[in-house]
Formats: sequence, structure tokens, C-alpha cells
Amino acid sequence: MRGRAPNLLPAEIENIRKAYADGVRAADLARRYGCCRQTIINHCNTHARLAKQRERQLDHRQCTHEASASKKAAGISGDYSRADPEAIEERDRRLALAPASLTAAFCGDPLPGYSALDRARARPAKQDAI
Repeated sequence: MRGRAPNLLPAEIENIRKAYADGVRAADLARRYGCCRQTIINHCNTHARLAKQRERQLDHRQCTHEASASKKAAGISGDYSRADPEAIEERDRRLALAPASLTAAFCGDPLPGYSALDRARARPAKQDAI
């Protein structure tokens, strides 16, 4: 049969799954329930696929639980909601700086003191070994 699948009742779908699991061919079930073979296969495989998906979710939860337990045992805090105070101060310093010119701001040039040339000039000069 081709076209839109008929609305199957939940009891019919359960019967289809049981019969398919017992070895009844999908084509025979399709003829009996007035739908196509692929509809039967989809109903039967969807059930198995959802069961596998639930199993993977449980495995993932178990792994996550074990990982958090091992972090607690190692003394690692899971609280990442607070930023490092030094990083916040650095951000505030950068925000306080003004670009060298309108063109620098438009083109995305680094702020004064943060270019590679400015940082190289700020480093102490190395003495050449003879």
C-alpha cells in the first residue's frame, strides 16, 4: 500500500511490535493492518531506537556522576560562575583605554600598549653574548 499511513491505535502498534519480534514478516503485518511495510519497520525500529537512546542517556548520567564524584574527591571545585579577579581588572583596564585614532578603532588595531611592537619595546633589552 502506498500513500499516507493509517492512524494506528497504540494497542495495534504494540501488537505489531510483538508480532514483528516473534518473526512475522513486515509485509504480512502491513497487509493485515492496511499500511506499507516501511511503516511497520519504522514503528518497530523506533521502539528499539528509543530504548538504546535511553540506555545511552543513563550511561552518560552515570559517567557524569562518577566524574563529579572524582572531582570532589580531588578537591576540585565545580563552581565556574566567578571570574578571576585579575582577569576582570585586565578587562577594565582595556575598556578604559581609547583607540589611538578613529581609523585604528574602525580597522580593529590593537589598543595602545597591546600591540606586538609595544610589548617588544616594553621588554628589557637582552644583552648579546659575545
